[in-house]
Amino acid sequence: MRSLRARLTIAAVVTSAVLLIFGTLLVASDVSARLNQAIDADLTHRFADVSTAVRAGAYEAIAADPLTQVVTLDGQLEQRSILPGQVALLTTGEVRDAGRAPIVVDHGRVRLRAERQGDHVVVVGTSSDALHAVRDRERLVLLVLIPTLVTLAGLGAWLLVGATLRPVTAMAREAERLSVHDPARRLPEPSGDDEVGALARNLNALLDRVHETMAADRALVDNASHELRTPLGVLRGELELAQLNLADLAAPGAEAPVDAVADSLARAHNEVGRLGRLTEDLLTLARFDRDEAPLRLRAVDVRKLADELVERLGRPGAQLLVDGPHVLVNADRDRLEQVLTNLVGNAIRHARTRVRISVADLGGDGVEIVVADDGNGFPERLLPHVFERFRRADLARRRTASNDGPDSGTGLGMAIVAAIVAAHRATITAGNGSPLGGAVVTVRLPVVPGRAH
Repeated sequence: MRSLRARLTIAAVVTSAVLLIFGTLLVASDVSARLNQAIDADLTHRFADVSTAVRAGAYEAIAADPLTQVVTLDGQLEQRSILPGQVALLTTGEVRDAGRAPIVVDHGRVRLRAERQGDHVVVVGTSSDALHAVRDRERLVLLVLIPTLVTLAGLGAWLLVGATLRPVTAMAREAERLSVHDPARRLPEPSGDDEVGALARNLNALLDRVHETMAADRALVDNASHELRTPLGVLRGELELAQLNLADLAAPGAEAPVDAVADSLARAHNEVGRLGRLTEDLLTLARFDRDEAPLRLRAVDVRKLADELVERLGRPGAQLLVDGPHVLVNADRDRLEQVLTNLVGNAIRHARTRVRISVADLGGDGVEIVVADDGNGFPERLLPHVFERFRRADLARRRTASNDGPDSGTGLGMAIVAAIVAAHRATITAGNGSPLGGAVVTVRLPVVPGRAH
């Protein structure tokens, strides 16, 4: 398998060879054609002059011409130019052909034009040395100069490609040294704003994202293991206690600890439910991470959904308020209900007396849903991490939390909310303050164009 450097060099050599050969042949062909035209034009003009002189009987014009002959139809030489050592220019066969029709023939480096004039054949010749010189030079270029130029082009391409790929080679060597045990290591970034530099920066940015993802995955596994360990430990203890009570129950004359067994099984059942909720939450997040949680988008009346939710989640001692217009959003109703259920459920657990759900139509910018409470709000240290997995508020924020609430105490509820909102191409933010002085969560969703009531 050839290297990229070798393939690029071969491509440069082949391309330069084809271009040089094609260019040489094209130029030589053009020059040859022009020389042929010039030689033929010269022969035509001289032949016309000599023919006129022959018809007029001015044979001295033939003697003055550098290469002219007058021969009979049977090939006998009658008149010729004064060029010394001159022999018959045409063969007997060529004389017969010229007697029938004008001919142009090449004898070595001489081109001849012959045509019948009465009882004679007039022959005019001229040197074609210039044409042959062009052809000799063409062969010299094709056989010597072009191979030399192609070799130099290949050498230059090899050096240039090597210099261009040197940063890539350095990155490849460094990439071989990358390891999960040294996550901070990165590829060398060459200076400049060319494509190689952009590639190095993009790859390092990719490595940063991979590192962040791996760190998040490790944190998720650690947190999930921690979350699973607690209910599993409680479940195991309760089942062991139930076993002991059942053993006492089976002993002769022992008092039947039925209530104790029932309490242990009830607590074990609660822990199983907690494990189920944690597992379901993890599976939900995994499906969103893999884009395997399809949304069934349709027009949803946010105000109507909020009213139904308040009616279902209302608890004694917490005043739930809903305000805003009826406006339609383009959303998955079940998923949107899950978002509001989680947000409102959290607000109810953490509120002192009031929870407000506000719906606002922002026109072309979509619909805004604000869930606020009058509790202690999010701790300042938690605000940047509200929607991260396994993030919980402190005890003051969770003072009324229970295991049967929408968040289920797993620390995944707000992460699921953020994943659902992101899947809707919407936004979600968290803060504290107005309108009730406690926690405030704001969701913005796309509106259905032209539809509201």
